[in-house]
Amino acid sequence: MKVSENSRVPYICGPLTEVLKKDRSRVELFYEQIAGVCREILGVSPFVPHKYFGPVKHVDATPEQVDEV
Repeated sequence: MKVSENSRVPYICGPLTEVLKKDRSRVELFYEQIAGVCREILGVSPFVPHKYFGPVKHVDATPEQVDEV
């Protein structure tokens, strides 16, 4: 099933800021796997914020910047 051009791209996210350091990569992978399922079923690549605005790699990104993207 393909999503029509008028549809919005899924936004896959969840908490990362308070996740324990030892668990962060597993949690990020979980979100990326959900995105992969969306790609397979919907035929679109979801936006996964931590890939662009993660709380560790992009400490200075504001919530407004993330919302804009």
